[in-house]
Amino acid sequence: MGQGKKIEIVKGFMENGWPFNSPEEMGKKERFIVMRAKGWSYDKIASELGICLSTAKNWAKDLQEDIRNLKVIEKDKLIRRYILSKEKRMEFLGQLLDKINTELSERDLKGASDYALVTMAIKLISIIRKGRGNIKV
Repeated sequence: MGQGKKIEIVKGFMENGWPFNSPEEMGKKERFIVMRAKGWSYDKIASELGICLSTAKNWAKDLQEDIRNLKVIEKDKLIRRYILSKEKRMEFLGQLLDKINTELSERDLKGASDYALVTMAIKLISIIRKGRGNIKV
């Protein structure tokens, strides 16, 4: 099986779970790559796959590039998930600011609660301009 096909099979597993009816349908080496990329120990992998510990260590040497590639794919997925969650936080902050602005436009700004709303609006504007999603009120 070629390198590209192995990575595609393993990538499918990482994104969607086992792409087969059962883990046994996936070759042991492909399962080994996935397990190592997820940080499983040699002992745990050897036990799970029914192989010797020395075989697991030898496979790790032989398949280190595949394992490294799969780790990169997983890291990329995490980064994309973080970016999306940051975008969602920014969208939420923008919506919250819109609500505060709507509320402020309906008030005459005479009172402590108005001051609190103005203060929060200023903080939200600052957070949005800096591109951060952490709110400290």
